Amino acid sequence: MAIRGDRFDGNAYVRDAVGKGAVGAIVSDPALTRAAELAETPLLVVPETIAALQTLANRVRRDSGAAVVAGKYPVVSRNW
Repeated sequence: MAIRGDRFDGNAYVRDAVGKGAVGAIVSDPALTRAAELAETPLLVVPETIAALQTLANRVRRDSGAAVVAGKYPVVSRNW
């Protein structure tokens, strides 16, 4: 997930990540799809990678069926 921030751009590290074994990436820089060294790497180009990560996380949480509990203190469930 190539996240872009105020002082960094994750898109700049995609080539290194693939070189170290990453098998794909979600990026916001369409120029990466034209890079010869990434020709065999699946790249999903989105306008905003943080928004894509939030959407993906929301979908996974929703599909998991897990209950969401929000509060100040952690809740421990025990089956006695």
